[in-house]
Amino acid sequence: MGHNGPVTWGRADGLAHSVSVVVPTRGREARLRRAVEAVVDDAAVAEVVVVVDGEAAAGLTPSFLRELQADDRVRTVSGPGRGVSEARALGVAAASGDVVLFLDDDVVAEPGLPSGHLAHHTRRAGLVVVGSMPVADELLARSATARAYESDYERVCRSYEASNDAVLLDLWGGNVSMRRDECRRIGVASTAFPFGQHEDRDFGLRCRAAGLMGVFDPALVATHHYMRAPRDFLRLARDQVVATQALHALHRDVLGPWAPDQYRRGVSRRLRWVVGPSAPANDSAAGGGAALTALRILRRAAHVAHARRVEDRALTLSRAVVQHTTAQRLVSDDADSTDPGDGGDGRGQLNASDAIPATIITNPSTT
Repeated sequence: MGHNGPVTWGRADGLAHSVSVVVPTRGREARLRRAVEAVVDDAAVAEVVVVVDGEAAAGLTPSFLRELQADDRVRTVSGPGRGVSEARALGVAAASGDVVLFLDDDVVAEPGLPSGHLAHHTRRAGLVVVGSMPVADELLARSATARAYESDYERVCRSYEASNDAVLLDLWGGNVSMRRDECRRIGVASTAFPFGQHEDRDFGLRCRAAGLMGVFDPALVATHHYMRAPRDFLRLARDQVVATQALHALHRDVLGPWAPDQYRRGVSRRLRWVVGPSAPANDSAAGGGAALTALRILRRAAHVAHARRVEDRALTLSRAVVQHTTAQRLVSDDADSTDPGDGGDGRGQLNASDAIPATIITNPSTT
């Protein structure tokens, strides 16, 4: 396979000289094309490794796959469809550059992004370098889910700017680089954390435990074309609660105990009644469903009326309802699993997602 830059397998001087860009894809062809084209000509890039994971191949036309494979700067790898962490791990296994730059297929790098990442690793080893991923302006103008995501992301960036330690304590993937040998030593995927959400946070915490240091460089910009329907946004919010509980159980020494009431505390006091009671209740799912129905109606009416602030508030309240209801059900299920009377062993929390009714999302929030 040809390359447009020098490929090294570890130099005697210990410096990093080339970058392999690893892009797992979900089969979004137009976005993937933009993502690859934005980085493939960078002087630091030895190759772009596109991991076509599982069913993602169905979203890519045969002509586009042939086009990728005909470019000697691009390597395609097939994955079994077991999630983004394993897809990234496959990309690392196939990579030949000194540094691996992980990019999502819905981010488009600004010119010089791979070279900027490489510059950090050339100066010293042991880094996890994170660039910025602002949401595309055109999506912020029309999508409440994009605006909610951007608000969360800006909060995370502020924490990064306040402390380098925050980078690995709360790692957000999508524009992240580290040395290939350190990726392999630590392991991108972990059988101890088999969740589709917050897998980047688990990886960051494992990098921190291995002695690596996080660096946030906001000048390393990749525009994020974040697109989620409200129903998908709320489904992911539900999954994030389950993953967060598991993350705290796995990294309790660093993160401390999980706080199931955190999703309610993030809502202003005058609106907490919408989210639900602080203690678990047997009818919490039913109450959550009623609240979501009302908020869905409000959100859709606000969207039609171009009342952006009302639409955004309705969406974020819907998320709080979903997450608080999910958290309370986890608390209730954990209590059942540790009840001596039922023979529970206290390990039910990692599988508790099965007990949470998805209908509180899929029915009330259909758009």
